[in-house]
Amino acid sequence: MSLTSFANFSFSSNCVLSENPSLRYATFFGWYIMQGIPAGFALTALANYLAAEQISTGEIGAFVALIGLPWGLKFVWGPIVDRYTYRPMGHRRPWIIASQLFAMVTMVGIVMVGNPTTHFKTLSLLFCIHALFASIQDVVVDALAIEVVPEDERGKTTAFMRSGMVLGTAIGSAGLGYLLRTFGFEWAALTEALLLGSLTIASFFIRERREDSLFPQIGKVVKHNYTPIDIPDFRHIFRELFRGIFQRTSIFLTLAISIVYVTESLYRRVLDVYLIQKIGWTDIELTSLKGVPGTLLTLAAVFLGGWLVDRFGGRRVLFSTMLFLLGLYVGYSILEPYWADQWFTSSFLLVKGTVDALVNVSAIPLFMYLARPGVEGSQFVFYMALSNQMDVLGASLAGWATEYTSATLLGWICAGGIFLGIILVGISRTSHREN
Repeated sequence: MSLTSFANFSFSSNCVLSENPSLRYATFFGWYIMQGIPAGFALTALANYLAAEQISTGEIGAFVALIGLPWGLKFVWGPIVDRYTYRPMGHRRPWIIASQLFAMVTMVGIVMVGNPTTHFKTLSLLFCIHALFASIQDVVVDALAIEVVPEDERGKTTAFMRSGMVLGTAIGSAGLGYLLRTFGFEWAALTEALLLGSLTIASFFIRERREDSLFPQIGKVVKHNYTPIDIPDFRHIFRELFRGIFQRTSIFLTLAISIVYVTESLYRRVLDVYLIQKIGWTDIELTSLKGVPGTLLTLAAVFLGGWLVDRFGGRRVLFSTMLFLLGLYVGYSILEPYWADQWFTSSFLLVKGTVDALVNVSAIPLFMYLARPGVEGSQFVFYMALSNQMDVLGASLAGWATEYTSATLLGWICAGGIFLGIILVGISRTSHREN
């Protein structure tokens, strides 16, 4: 028996996503860990390290924006992965495997970079390329989730996906941040590559459906009893995508959620640099908030949010969470004289991170239910790409905001944006089932 035949036989009975709810939870959890680790390392640990090395806010903002650019443009991949596939290995899985492998090749290049401050441009480019392949994986994973996860499991699945992102981000920011400061960039990057590599290997042994092969059937003519899947043409995809995006409810909710993401990214970048370069925090002190305390609180918020969404509906949870977020911005801005108190500011950052997680948990099921039949993957990817682009926009504006506003004034500006978002959510009405 060949290696391929043995693997196909050994794992077919258990590792089939369409048949195993527990496997679905674990798999999407693991795939989102793969997204969170490099995001936490590059956007938090490395960004804070560069701030401590006196790299300017504008340069750090440009670094973050370059990494985030592929995520903001990932809507381009939605129609492509909906249209093309290598069917013997499954509808979505070939794209997942290919994107993970190319991302690993890029990680090898990142490991070989020396001092990140002296090879800043090279490092930025490599992280951007890595983000490109990671964003393709994200597109396909989200499309696969909509395809194989029953509607009554989407709340739980979203919780596992977001918790995987939270845990991965904690590993990348706090764990790899400690290695970065203690042992150097090479050891931190190598550890990241090993973690991602192990998860990539595990992906090879997970099928979408029982009849899918684990490996490419090169040079073989093999008969398969494929589950029929309608592959739409581009004309149909773009027509339905346009209709879905420009629904009244879709427009209002998309604008509201976009405001939350751009203000969160902008305020976080400006405040992080302010705390390090003005207040005197070390990058380890700031990064450590993403460790055990931040992770535990965020995980609790993720699963609580999943339950609340199932119980009360995504729009109501989003509306209430944005009200609380508005209060945080206003309260912290008013209490500016206490910012130098590390306990006070740490508490604010932990609570705000928890609230941001609740926004994500309530937004994702809303986006899923807004997606039109037949183009669920492409429309959902558009929403998530736009959310990523808002994060990029916020990071890009950080240098300008630091130059022309104070951190306190920026808090009031962000509060005004959240207030506008609350109005948009309040006047929106879902045309689908309230969820």
